[in-house]
Amino acid sequence: MTFNAALTGLRAANKDLEVSGNNIANASTVGFKESRAEFADVYASTAVGGGSNAVGNGVRVANIAQQFSQGSISFTDKPLDLAVNGGGFFVLSDAGTQVFSRAGQFGVDDQGFIVANGGARLQGFDANDSGVVGGVLNELQISTNNIDPRQTSLVDVGFNLDADSLVLAVRGNSTTSDGTDIGVLQVGGTNQPNGYQADTVDINGNTLSIPSVANLSASDIAAELTSVAGVTAAATTVANFTYAPGGGGTVINPGELSINGRSITGTTVTEVAQSINSQVGLTASVAAGIISDT
Repeated sequence: MTFNAALTGLRAANKDLEVSGNNIANASTVGFKESRAEFADVYASTAVGGGSNAVGNGVRVANIAQQFSQGSISFTDKPLDLAVNGGGFFVLSDAGTQVFSRAGQFGVDDQGFIVANGGARLQGFDANDSGVVGGVLNELQISTNNIDPRQTSLVDVGFNLDADSLVLAVRGNSTTSDGTDIGVLQVGGTNQPNGYQADTVDINGNTLSIPSVANLSASDIAAELTSVAGVTAAATTVANFTYAPGGGGTVINPGELSINGRSITGTTVTEVAQSINSQVGLTASVAAGIISDT
């Protein structure tokens, strides 16, 4: 009995060496998890019972258990070398049978499927063209067909400008309105009798002449000029009114003043300013009895 117990110890120790040797042999195997031998006592049994202090019959290997601790993650130059950080497995389909693995060395077969070294196909959830991920597990396949071109919506470009290049000249005309309406160019204006004409310089150095018609507001003129590629225009009109009834200023009666074709009313400076402010695109302020309209 004593000799047999000693033999069980030798057999258990030999199994432990086999497990350790297997761990060492797979030290460089991707996704490999080490194992360990777990032992258990072997108790003697008799027909009449062995009592509470019976001598055992040795030891046996109860289990070979894998240790699923997190291994080290290495970076490679192959885009399909994958790794699981934390718990989980890669789901594979091996001839219709679902298997699990921690090994992440994948490639692409002749049909475009992502496969492991043994040929099992990697499975995952497909996403549509909008990036929405579905809920059905499928074998992942990479399409080799040409993708339809799509216009770029966001471009970040850096430029190096030549310091010796000529600076483009910027020219333009300033047109003044002398009509009764504020900010409107009337026929017979000081600069152009039949409207206005502005010239600018485009990026190629060519002069552009842009004619227009009379009775346009300053903002309309600026908008028309800005519609030309490479041109930026802005217009501001300012008019000052001095209101002093019974004095040396201008007396404004109802219906006598119009701005952009709209009648301005009011019997005091403040009321006139409020009437101007009610117009879209106009701002009036009062300072020392003077109304400034922009």
